[in-house]
Amino acid sequence: MAHRHLTVEVQEVLSHLAREPRPQQEKALSQLADTIAPLWHEGMNGRLSAMARLRLHLVRHQMLDEVLELVRFEDDLARSKVSTPLLVDDGRALARYPFLRDPDRAVPDDCYDVTTQLGVPHHVARADIRGTTLHLAGYGYLHRVETSDVTTELVLRERDSKTEFRLPVTHTPTPGVGAGEDEGRYTYDRAGFEAAVDITTAANGRPLDDGLWDISLSIGAQGLTREVRIGGRRADDVSGKAATHIVTTAEGTRAVTLYTTHPHGNFTLDIGERKHAVLPQLRLNEAIRWASDAPTELEFTGSCALAGYPEGALTVAMENEQSAAAVFRASQVSERDGTFVVRVPVTDLTVGTWHGELRLNSWALPLPELPKDLPAAKWRRRALPWYAKPARDAGERFALQIARTDLVRAVARSIKG
Repeated sequence: MAHRHLTVEVQEVLSHLAREPRPQQEKALSQLADTIAPLWHEGMNGRLSAMARLRLHLVRHQMLDEVLELVRFEDDLARSKVSTPLLVDDGRALARYPFLRDPDRAVPDDCYDVTTQLGVPHHVARADIRGTTLHLAGYGYLHRVETSDVTTELVLRERDSKTEFRLPVTHTPTPGVGAGEDEGRYTYDRAGFEAAVDITTAANGRPLDDGLWDISLSIGAQGLTREVRIGGRRADDVSGKAATHIVTTAEGTRAVTLYTTHPHGNFTLDIGERKHAVLPQLRLNEAIRWASDAPTELEFTGSCALAGYPEGALTVAMENEQSAAAVFRASQVSERDGTFVVRVPVTDLTVGTWHGELRLNSWALPLPELPKDLPAAKWRRRALPWYAKPARDAGERFALQIARTDLVRAVARSIKG
């Protein structure tokens, strides 16, 4: 309530006061100063705009002529489409409101300080991961602060630990950016940035730890700096959909997801599956069959929603009870929807009961149970008949029996038949 009294209602009173005769103006200003005295204190300043701070300073000191001039200035400002110019000095932005650094009025600079109120227009034109490197590009600038002496940095801050790393960017030209604001009075032709963040070296030469790394831009120009989360404003072709990449580093294989937070749509790097697990993005279809063009090749199909992983990393790995092992790579991987096919030529497997799983580096899904009605595949090896079929008593797990046909039993069954 005090905030409303000191902002909205004081401004309304002063607008009425400006239309009164001089004696009434003096009396009304004195009464207003007495009224706000118990409401205002230094601690309120952090919640007030610079204009409100200036207005209250003039009222509290009963500076009537200055109050009337400020009212006229505010009326003109409301009709104008141009923002008030700034004085940038010693890391602060001071609005050029009336009486700024006028030695006869001695109004404190704090009444003009708009540093924390500066608008920070920004835009992301590119955001993607290639290999172990996050690539970002776009622009960001401080409203009414022209882009000279630019010192913009990219900031990665881990959400829980608050650990942060500030990384350099390449400043790029941005002709025409911001030209539609303030009748083109300010230029922001060095507002662009490009950044390449290698997760293996971004932590002062070391790999980034697992965690949620929020991405911000620390925009600096002429000694001023403001930080802003980026991603909420981005090009139409820059997706905000979570994209998980499996990357290989000297420390091993890691999951890295670039995604946008809800509801603001800002970018965050999820390293180590804090929010985006890998396994739910892998799916195997229950339907397992013999390939139509190769009756001794067992065909597995599924889909992978990951945005990227090392070539050849998606496999079906199989092992029998004698610890014989075999690995078969996925093929026919669709870039459009991530569907894939893995073919297992059972003629390459040795005798025994084989179990298996779908693997993507260290991540694994068990293979689905073979259909009970899957017919046996038959072939000859060294002139002897062999077969592959679902193993008996396998329960609900995948189990494929590979064996040589017992000719005596086969003949006996043929005779009985």
